[in-house]
Amino acid sequence: MKKCAKCGIEQELNTSNFPKKSTGKDGFDAQCKACKKERDQKRYQEKREEILNQKKEYYAKKRNGASVINKT
Repeated sequence: MKKCAKCGIEQELNTSNFPKKSTGKDGFDAQCKACKKERDQKRYQEKREEILNQKKEYYAKKRNGASVINKT
């Protein structure tokens, strides 16, 4: 059993409840899949234009044969 760091609900520790994370202490993420999905959807809605522009730039560079460098 593992407790989600966000919602606090205890769930069975497996890949259907928690996403894998190789750097995690137990090999799983601290947040359950439901909380992670909610967070990711909220982030996408808030930064939709920025994310879409990054994708356009990435694929335009790939299409032209230029190497793509991660700027994070």
